[in-house]
Amino acid sequence: MKKGSPLLFSLVLAVGLFLGFIWGQSTQIAAPAVMPAGVFSLMIDSGGGDIVTYPDIPLATDRNLFNLMRKVIQEDDQPFAYEEYRDLGMLVTKIGDKKNGEGNRYWQYWVNNRFAPIAASSYVVEAGDIIEWKFIPQKFYESR
Repeated sequence: MKKGSPLLFSLVLAVGLFLGFIWGQSTQIAAPAVMPAGVFSLMIDSGGGDIVTYPDIPLATDRNLFNLMRKVIQEDDQPFAYEEYRDLGMLVTKIGDKKNGEGNRYWQYWVNNRFAPIAASSYVVEAGDIIEWKFIPQKFYESR
């Protein structure tokens, strides 16, 4: 072995490490997209393939689904109607141009792909929830 070899080896190693570091900085893999904390998403499926989405809606101090949904729908300038039932809560009767009873279809909602058996005014929205309202036949959920 020649006397200059360790110095040359160290220089080549240092250059290689430096170039590897630079290349690694430019090829970092981005973290997967996740829903930001303190938000939820709302989807309105009025049938016939028409689905309107409202992603990343900030949660307010009032996390009542009915109140949050009414605000989002009205801010979007969509018609919205409901009836209050003293013992049950608020029943959504119209979103957009779809009204309960038309074609034996009614507004029903799901939270994170599960049918919600309580009134929207009784559901407390959690961060990350995906709420989907569907205009479908009344007995649809019973067959699932």
